Amino acid sequence: MAIDNGITWEYLIDKAFRPARNARMVIVCTAEDSTVVIPPLPPIAGIKEYPLARPLPIPVMTVAPAYRGQFVAVKTNLAALGLLVANLGVEFSFGRGFSLDLPFYYSPYDINSKFRVRILGTQPELRYWLRRDWPGDGHFFGLNGTVAGFNVSFPGTDRFQDPERALWGVGLSYGYALSFGTHRHWGVEFNLGTGYMNYHLDTFDNAYNGKLMHTEKKDYWGITRIGLSLTYKFRYRKQITSKSQQRRPEHD
Repeated sequence: MAIDNGITWEYLIDKAFRPARNARMVIVCTAEDSTVVIPPLPPIAGIKEYPLARPLPIPVMTVAPAYRGQFVAVKTNLAALGLLVANLGVEFSFGRGFSLDLPFYYSPYDINSKFRVRILGTQPELRYWLRRDWPGDGHFFGLNGTVAGFNVSFPGTDRFQDPERALWGVGLSYGYALSFGTHRHWGVEFNLGTGYMNYHLDTFDNAYNGKLMHTEKKDYWGITRIGLSLTYKFRYRKQITSKSQQRRPEHD
């Protein structure tokens, strides 16, 4: 490498080593007398000998596995329970920062002769969590839909019932979830949503076998979802395979 200030070395790299990079050569040697010792060549005047350089070890890089939090939750809406509407929901996370919430509401009974909240419905919601690698805690935004049948009345009002045509609607919501406990399984969740609803409405006199007053169709814009829920989460971790871990090593 030192001859002629490296000119010879650069010539060998360009003209000899590069074309021979993918060459294959087989050398077959035979020796009649294995005890023959080949004498070393005499040194050439003017050429300085350098010791053979030992190859540097190739560093091996290990990548520690990374994990993303996931969960499956069972919940009940305390706000709906306050109206004596039985409800149960399930939510599960997927991907990075997404979850699907599936609540169901069913109340087939009258509280008394003047007060009833009969509901059969669901409000599925797709949620995006700001803590993308640990969904189920913190702030989230949701896109939800509503499908429900109803027969409701309150003291001092008429009775309102859907005429065999379910209420439907869509909306957006914001919420916040907080986990607590030793292993953070238990939690509370609040969310509030606004949007659009369309429904047909039969209005009856709020009395036993009350007469039909009128029928109408309505469009509603406003609050469509209120949640104050108690949750229990089954948490697990999903290993993330990064692009560097997926890439196969290349060798020249």
